[in-house]
Amino acid sequence: MPSVVRTETIGGFDREGDPELRVLSDGSLEIVFEFMPPSFVREAEDEDLGPFEGFDARLAEAIGTEVLWEDREVFLIPAPSHDTIDRLRKFLLAEGKR
Repeated sequence: MPSVVRTETIGGFDREGDPELRVLSDGSLEIVFEFMPPSFVREAEDEDLGPFEGFDARLAEAIGTEVLWEDREVFLIPAPSHDTIDRLRKFLLAEGKR
């Protein structure tokens, strides 16, 4: 199992708890959210993701690479490219303003 090499908070997505980006020793990335759906989605029930249903597919399209939704709050990007983190930041900032 790969270890965490570096972490950073990606600000601007959810003021109640922005996601953490983890760079792993095998080159993959994990995005760990405090809440999914985010805290600003008020009407979602325990099992309902509301407007964040299909979030993994939108994320994959935005960053141009595969995204695996591993757990409710954890997403894995197994093979990021050189610009994945920048594209990820832009996507999350835009999603947080929805």
